[in-house]
Amino acid sequence: MRCWERDNFYSKPMKTQWPYREKISVPQEELNLFAWASGDHNPIHLQESVARQKSFPKTIVHGMYFYSYLYVKLESLLSSDLEIVTFQIKFSAPVLSAESYFLEIGRETQESEEIFSGTLFSSQEELCFRFEAEATLSK
Repeated sequence: MRCWERDNFYSKPMKTQWPYREKISVPQEELNLFAWASGDHNPIHLQESVARQKSFPKTIVHGMYFYSYLYVKLESLLSSDLEIVTFQIKFSAPVLSAESYFLEIGRETQESEEIFSGTLFSSQEELCFRFEAEATLSK
């Protein structure tokens, strides 16, 4: 199932439980489509044999894939009068295709802004990345 075919990908949840948690797996077919759409055809994302030559057990997910995925996910969790003004990710380990990962997003509300922070862990509890985002009232 592609990320945009998931029931909750684009829809705004009726009520979000904080921290927000989600299990994620990115199939190779989705990486192939992302490579086509983004123009990033680096073979470590597309060919397992090349990924293995570079010491990865499988193909790895594009960093921009997760940047895009998280940006859209955060927008779906925001109040309608807020917009994202800063967003950054710091990767600490590769994210492998077709493996299970656990995303957790926390939220702190301050007057006219919301601060989001989160992590992605592998099923072996290895930290893959941390991220932070700030949203403020739309102008």
